[in-house]
Amino acid sequence: MQFLRQIISPKPDIAALREKKDIDGLIKALRYDDYDIQWRAAEALGKLGKDAVDRLLASLHHRHRDIRLGVIEALGEIRDPQAIPSLLPLLKDESVEVRWATALALGEIGDTRALNPLLLSLLDPDKYVRYGAAIALKRMGWQPKSISEKAYYYVDMQDWDTIVALGPEVEDFLLPFLNDRDPEVRSKILEILGLLGGDKAKKFCRLALSDSDMAVRWNAVLSGLKCGVPHRQLPLGVSKMPREKNPYLAAFLNFIYPPTGYWYAENWGWWKTGLIYETYILCLILIFLFINKGEFPILPDYFIVFYVLYGWMDISSWMTGANVIIYGYHISTTLHVFRKVVTKPNVL
Repeated sequence: MQFLRQIISPKPDIAALREKKDIDGLIKALRYDDYDIQWRAAEALGKLGKDAVDRLLASLHHRHRDIRLGVIEALGEIRDPQAIPSLLPLLKDESVEVRWATALALGEIGDTRALNPLLLSLLDPDKYVRYGAAIALKRMGWQPKSISEKAYYYVDMQDWDTIVALGPEVEDFLLPFLNDRDPEVRSKILEILGLLGGDKAKKFCRLALSDSDMAVRWNAVLSGLKCGVPHRQLPLGVSKMPREKNPYLAAFLNFIYPPTGYWYAENWGWWKTGLIYETYILCLILIFLFINKGEFPILPDYFIVFYVLYGWMDISSWMTGANVIIYGYHISTTLHVFRKVVTKPNVL
């Protein structure tokens, strides 16, 4: 495969491309399926300086992410302020890596026009982007002044000791981070709230008891007393977490087609699901052979996939007793899977 790839797309000679000042060739090399080549191409573009800026800016919104990343890195190395207006919109790019690289590049350029957009990026949904924005602001010589700026900046830098030193007044500004995508961040915020204590910390800890991540919930339990949450209230808080599986959906799926409800609820392997399925098929065969005398209830061809539901409407089918038996099987498995989901422990 590697040999075939080299035939189809020969490895770019970065040194030769740089020597010839082949900017288009270097930009194309940013897409080559080799991180070392991509990095060297971006570095070479940066070394070309302002001669490459116009061509780089033209490629800044390329549809391929790797090219955008390499161009951003090169612009950060060149440090030409004329790139600022083109870079700022990329702080809202859909790609985490692009937003992260853009923040770092803006910090390298150091233009004050990027200051406010970088401050907004301190609250980006992704911790990598937030860290990049904090690094960029630090490189630009910015220092947090208000308590909110200090909270966001030091969380993004993961300077937890400094956050604790800020005292209880920082608690309000930690609340957004309890909704962070990363459970490690949520867990760390809980630890800090436990150390800070206070009425607001109690409220935040109660919210975290119903977190979707097991580690965060456990951290909330451990921090409960420090936050001021009585031990007797912890199980009630944990019980509010959303269940991973919906018992009503599991029951509905099993009623329509017995194996699917079990597969959804338990994520069973092939042999357990297969056993339920084979039992279901056996019931159909018994109905076919012994109750309906070798004939299925009359059913239009285009309704065949809805056989189970159709049986409710076909009175003649009920008279044969066929649906009484098959629906007995459906109902019993439906009740069983519903009970399994409802009684399944949801703490872990």
